[in-house]
Amino acid sequence: MTQGDLTEVDTSHLSDIETGKSDTTFLTLIKIAKHLDCDIAAFSKNIPK
Repeated sequence: MTQGDLTEVDTSHLSDIETGKSDTTFLTLIKIAKHLDCDIAAFSKNIPK
């Protein structure tokens, strides 16, 4: 099982997000936070404005 399978996000897109090559949507952030069993508010707390 891959990260993409768990988060329902394409693994190449996850890689692009991790390396800063791609922006993401709020929906994708919610999916990633859910996979990490993390509250979206806590997950996004340190994202620069």
